[in-house]
Amino acid sequence: MYEIAEDGWPAFEAGFAPGGQFPPAVLLEVKGRTRTELARGELSQPGGVAVANDGAVFVTDGMFTGGRLVQVKGD
Repeated sequence: MYEIAEDGWPAFEAGFAPGGQFPPAVLLEVKGRTRTELARGELSQPGGVAVANDGAVFVTDGMFTGGRLVQVKGD
């Protein structure tokens, strides 16, 4: 699960204001009832997430400030 911001959409929208900063995104690995946050504080402005067959997790972030593709889990 890849959430736009821990405090939701209003916190994210504040990043568009002059001098505003985008909050960290939240990437959770969900296994049954267990949720583990991956890359805590390292992601912002999420775009998407993909999981490879070997379990590697890739995300796009920085969608409004240049963008990047990041591998957050796996080799």
